[in-house]
Amino acid sequence: MDLDTSWIDEFNREEEEYNEFYKQEIGNIRIVLFFINENNELFSSKKYNARLEDNIITKNQILNILKNNISHDNNSYTPSFILKFNIDLDPENIENFIAHPNQFNFLTSENYMTDIHWNKTIQNMQSLNTLYILMKKRTFRNTHNSTKRIYISKKRGKRKTRRKHI
Repeated sequence: MDLDTSWIDEFNREEEEYNEFYKQEIGNIRIVLFFINENNELFSSKKYNARLEDNIITKNQILNILKNNISHDNNSYTPSFILKFNIDLDPENIENFIAHPNQFNFLTSENYMTDIHWNKTIQNMQSLNTLYILMKKRTFRNTHNSTKRIYISKKRGKRKTRRKHI
């Protein structure tokens, strides 16, 4: 008694066409650093690629990138914002996304002191997953106090009240 399994093979062949629409683990993301001057204007950017393990970019990876880019054009910069753009769209919502893209928000603010988790993404949209880091020029404030301080001290020799001797 032979079982007919040809329908399973045919189903798998037809299903291969749609594999690119299923969510998968993210292997790489793009990291874009924007440098902002004192006038809050973007004037430069750098792009990197980073590998993810288990859809996570670690705190150490982020700190390493920040450390390597803290100085740019002989100026010092600090991270102002870290924004994660992660398209975690379900395959069922692709048509709705194409018709009404403003109803979806894939941009979230992140903290660089923690690991950043990425959601699974449809294979065709994985190249859009990006971590944006806004680096603002560090401004140094005058640390010297401009107010003159007056110190009041007790003088030991003079007392304000005098003793009356009897």
